Amino acid sequence: MAAPTEQANGTSSVPAISVRNLSYKYKSYSQYAGFEERTEGLHDVCIEVEQGSRVLVVGGNGAGKSTLLSIIGGRKIIPEESVRVLGRSAFHDTSLANDVMFLGDWWKTDFFMDISIGDVMKEKLNDPRFQQLAKMLDVNLD
Repeated sequence: MAAPTEQANGTSSVPAISVRNLSYKYKSYSQYAGFEERTEGLHDVCIEVEQGSRVLVVGGNGAGKSTLLSIIGGRKIIPEESVRVLGRSAFHDTSLANDVMFLGDWWKTDFFMDISIGDVMKEKLNDPRFQQLAKMLDVNLD
């Protein structure tokens, strides 16, 4: 991979996230057969996110949102070149832990916080853009 170059706005030319032809299958354990491939969670996903971008990941249950984010966060073994974060391999470059963080399901448990989206976003509740997004995404603000 080419060395990053500095752009006029001070950001690097290396994408924040680069996903190339990523496919991922969940495995289930069978007492008799050992591990066997079961369900395809992602198929041939390609995404490039430039540094400084904001991205909203939406989709129905089972669409692969959490799987994709956990892969980008370095939590699942994948081919080395299929996912890069800040120009480095998402799973294989352990130094990424110094620069990025993946918040999985643990952060939303009751012992950590019990707060509504409305409480978190109270300063934006009257913002027309926020209201439009909340309505479009069917967000329960309570």
